[in-house]
Amino acid sequence: RTVGDLFDTTRNTMPMNQPDSLTAKQYVDLVAYLLQANGFPAGKDELTGDSQALKGIVIEKKSNTK
Repeated sequence: RTVGDLFDTTRNTMPMNQPDSLTAKQYVDLVAYLLQANGFPAGKDELTGDSQALKGIVIEKKSNTK
C-alpha cells in the first residue's frame, strides 16, 4: 500500500458524517500525523496533496530482525 492509498481512504471516509469536506492540505497533514504517530521516518520533503505523487511512496512493514 502507498501513502496515496492512505490519503485517498482518509479523504473518502473522514469525517464520517461528511467525507471529503476538508482541504487537501488538511488531509495531507492528517496523513503525515498518522505516519509520524506510527513511527514512520520523516522524508526530506513535505508531503503534498497530490494523490498521484503520494502513490509513489510505499508504506512498508518494519522488520523486527535484530
